Amino acid sequence: MRRRAILFEQLETRTVMTALPFGAQPDDTGEYLLGDVRVTVVLLESDPTRSPNDNGTITYPNESPIQYTPENWTQAAIDAVKVNVESSLRWWEDTLDALPDVRDGLLNFTFDWTHADTPVRSGYEAIARKSNDFSLWMYDFLNVVGFNQTGNFSTDIRAFNNFQRQQSSADADWAFTIFVVNDANDPNKAFAQGGNFGQAFAFSGGRFMVVPASRPASTIAHEAGHLFWALDEYAGGASHTQHRGYYNTQNTNAEDNPAGGFVQQPSIMALDRPSNDPPTFARSTAFAAHTTSQSSAEMLGWKDSDDDGIFDVLDVPFTLDGTGRYDLASGSYLFSGNSAVRTFANQNPSGNQNDITINRIRQAEFAVDNGPWQIAQAYASRTYQTPVELNIPLSPGEHTIRIRTVDTRTGAMSPEFVGTTSVPAESTPTPGGIGGFVFYDANSDGGWSSGEVPLVDWGIDLVDQFGGPVTLQRKIEPNDYLNLTVLNGIHPQATLSAIGTDVASDEVLANSSSAVPTAQKVFYVNSFTDGLTDTWNSTGRRLRVDFASPVASVSIRALGAGGNSFGRFEAYDAAGNLLERDTTGNLLGGKQEVMRIARPTADIAYVVARAHMGTEVVLDTLIWGPGSSATTNILGAYSLGFLESGTYRLKVTPPGGHVVTLPVGGIYTVSYAAGQSFSGMNFGIRFEGSIWHNPVLPVNVNNDPAGIVNALDLLTIINYMVLHAGTPQLPVVGNPNAKGYVDVDNNGVCNALDLLTVINHMISNPPAASQPFGGSGEQPALFVAGGMEPPVAGEGEAFLLPPADAAQYYARGLLHLSLPGDEDSCEPHDHVDHEQADRELPAPARRATAELPALAQPEDESLVFDVRRDRLDEAIDALSLDVAQAAGHFSRIARRGVR
Repeated sequence: MRRRAILFEQLETRTVMTALPFGAQPDDTGEYLLGDVRVTVVLLESDPTRSPNDNGTITYPNESPIQYTPENWTQAAIDAVKVNVESSLRWWEDTLDALPDVRDGLLNFTFDWTHADTPVRSGYEAIARKSNDFSLWMYDFLNVVGFNQTGNFSTDIRAFNNFQRQQSSADADWAFTIFVVNDANDPNKAFAQGGNFGQAFAFSGGRFMVVPASRPASTIAHEAGHLFWALDEYAGGASHTQHRGYYNTQNTNAEDNPAGGFVQQPSIMALDRPSNDPPTFARSTAFAAHTTSQSSAEMLGWKDSDDDGIFDVLDVPFTLDGTGRYDLASGSYLFSGNSAVRTFANQNPSGNQNDITINRIRQAEFAVDNGPWQIAQAYASRTYQTPVELNIPLSPGEHTIRIRTVDTRTGAMSPEFVGTTSVPAESTPTPGGIGGFVFYDANSDGGWSSGEVPLVDWGIDLVDQFGGPVTLQRKIEPNDYLNLTVLNGIHPQATLSAIGTDVASDEVLANSSSAVPTAQKVFYVNSFTDGLTDTWNSTGRRLRVDFASPVASVSIRALGAGGNSFGRFEAYDAAGNLLERDTTGNLLGGKQEVMRIARPTADIAYVVARAHMGTEVVLDTLIWGPGSSATTNILGAYSLGFLESGTYRLKVTPPGGHVVTLPVGGIYTVSYAAGQSFSGMNFGIRFEGSIWHNPVLPVNVNNDPAGIVNALDLLTIINYMVLHAGTPQLPVVGNPNAKGYVDVDNNGVCNALDLLTVINHMISNPPAASQPFGGSGEQPALFVAGGMEPPVAGEGEAFLLPPADAAQYYARGLLHLSLPGDEDSCEPHDHVDHEQADRELPAPARRATAELPALAQPEDESLVFDVRRDRLDEAIDALSLDVAQAAGHFSRIARRGVR
């Protein structure tokens, strides 16, 4: 049967744009060394008038006083620092560009010299003190810029870096800070003995480095490698057994690698050993040659497994789902769909482990008959998910049209959509699915003819041999069971178990939620620490589901457990390889989100559901298997995806007055093997009722070719009623194209009920939702090479402007979790145990992170805004006026006695 739905609901997809890389949290300010990086350089000017008043002598408890000569910056020294810093980071840009088959310009540093040109005054003499005192003197800077909210240096510097990358002039993906310490008068150019670090050191994950001014450019380049997770490779530094970086790369170029015949590669992460026999110059050689070791490069994200010139972290195709058809009336090919970036799974054992991409959807492109690619639509600067609505003019005749979305900087792109003008419509193939379209067969010939229109919102169902509905999805819903029912083996096709270090037994139970009472019953676990609980965390309590046979699609609902909550869902094959994963936004305040994974073939052997980023979540409603019904979209297309092997019967059930002309009998039978994609399962429908009824879209009274429903349709009915007052019965002959399809409810009569049906539709479907190409009624401009200028940020899209200062930044309540990270030292005798480093830092650096103000909510979605809200409001206002005018007109007719 025909199903009622909001027309053109695909257009409700919002364009997703944020000021951060897709998938990144505010704390993710340096996950891999690709993209645009904002660098803030800070110099401190010693000022003995400020606390603690260092002035030639520093005294630590129970230690001899340290005598030193005060340091003062000169303009020449400042200029030298700027040259040194910039050349050291440009070294990374040049090194990347020098790699063969890699696109140039994938890395770009920009600099904020504000606090270098005007050094920040500090009462500490940094170089004369122990290195650990950085956690004290860096607050002389953080106090000036206003990022001193928590007393935790790691949290506060991350907040500052996140602020810096959001500034419109930078538009950066990542950001970090460099503190350059004046050591002109220091005899050994090193910090006082007794601290964790001797000279330069860095806090990884896009936080900061501290570098004495006399250190060479190669040292700053080395520390920048640390900031993006590269490990030391010298003896006394990181071990060859350690792993780090986005791909969880082993430190195989470490000097202590015991492998037979091992020879250390030149690397910026190694050290020169002039005292060795023979001498080695691993870092100097690498710096001069613009190279680094393979393992350190991979830790930075520079890994191209398939040698296609796109690094693995970016080599993830965009999605492009949609339908295209040739429109005879306009002579154009119309495409309606959606595109989105996707992420490579982050396997970094350190950091937040968020899946992040710097890919952006920069433009949609098309090619006709294997011709050159042309720009069809340009998008705002940080677009990660967007509707793709294209209108491509074509010359008469048969043509093949290809469409894709691309990131012109990184080379990432979507699969190609391929359409022709010789069939009614094509859809992008759903992985492992069956698809087709439903059309109005005007000539009843059982096939599509040029000009025959698609039918929207028609339902297609999978049925059994008797025509009855079939159910392919399976479900474990805790609400279906009594409290404390053990669910581990409740379904023969799925085995549930609780896993983790805080699991007292593997039992998974149904029980009424205490964390989210409105959820009713959810999945529970027995915990060593919390007893019977409905909260699942990152490692200690996780839910595993093993399937009796592999499946193609599975989902589970995650709910916030009170505070900040992030859910994570991972799918594995039979060998334990991670296939895909899904991560929620912040589920603060009991929000919920369905985590879903769907694959082209049924290769999911088991899934693990858990929390993420040190938070807790509640889990509910496990579903696996494909759906068994679909609804046609605005171009008449449907798709049933992610099916498993079997024989399927597809059926469309028309309402009264309609007959199925294709296929005969109205049912297709398909023998389907998993992973295939069947298209062309098309249904033709013929209407045999009133000629005054529009079978395609009944409320489209004037048969507008774009399907727009507005006041003109109302006036068409009103005009007919005025001209035929007293004779509402419609004749069996006539020209509805001239007078209008005024029999909206298909009862052979034109009266007030037809008018009210259109009014109700207009109220329920404002123009922005009921017009195929946007709220204005205008079709989108077509951007082609050498043609119109592409849109700029802010035109047609809404952005949250970058915060102007720290007060605005903190007013947004962004989430900073203060997760521990790694510190990296440049000197072998300063090696730090990375796992213990945070506990070794002085007390001021360990103060608890302040809670957010009561009214400040962490905004994982704060930078995502509705598209064209201003135009939607205008459309609603215009609609109200149209309806009001039509209603007034109708009232006047009614007073004149028209029935």
